[in-house]
Order: sequence, then C-alpha cells, then structure tokens
Amino acid sequence: MEFLNIGGLELLLILVVALVALGPERIVKIGHALGNTLRKLGKNVLFREVVQTTDEIRNYPRKILDEAKLDMADLDISKQIRQDYEIIDQEKDEIRSYLQNDLPECNVAVQNRGERDDDQSLDGPNEPIGP
Repeated sequence: MEFLNIGGLELLLILVVALVALGPERIVKIGHALGNTLRKLGKNVLFREVVQTTDEIRNYPRKILDEAKLDMADLDISKQIRQDYEIIDQEKDEIRSYLQNDLPECNVAVQNRGERDDDQSLDGPNEPIGP
C-alpha cells in the first residue's frame, strides 16, 4: 500500500532516519504535533472540498465509460455485424450468379481452386504452347 507514492519499506527507512536524527523524546513531540495538524486539516471544510473534487476528477473517466456502456447496449453491435455479413453474402451470391449465367466463357474463373473443367483431363495429349 502506498501513501503519497511512499511504499512500506521507504516509510520504515524514513522513520528510522528520523528516530536516529531527532532522538526518542523529540520524535514523540513531532508525532503529536503532526497528528494534531492532520486532525485540524481533516476538519477543514476547504480541504474536504478539495479532496471531494479530486475524487470526482479521478473517477470521471470511469463514469463516462459506464454511461457509454449503457448507450452501447441499446445499439446491439452484434446484430449489426450479423446484418453486414448477410449483405456481403448476398452480394457474393449475386456476383457468382451473374458470372455463371451471363458470361459462360468466364465459368472457369468462378469455380473453386483445384477443380478442373470436364474438357481438361490429365490423360490427354499435351499440346505445346507457343509458336
């Protein structure tokens, strides 16, 4: 746990150095004075407002995200994605039917890769390509 970006070991080191530098009697007096000052500060109205405002500023991004999630739930993104995929599939089917029906000479290009026309056989004679 950190307080003012000071970890547990760092706080222990500071206390040991203060004990050595100030001595046991003065460290008790300084501890009482520090405690009284913090108590007065905690009762101060202005200090409370500053702390409350700081907490609001710190939590503001989370508040915005929570409100946005409520709005996003109303939109139902997954439904929109499914509709987009259906439109894409319909367009693919229309293009395939156009190529197969209206352009019979392009029929080979519409077939899946790896398939061959009935005209082409692996056993037939190979004709040389070129002049």
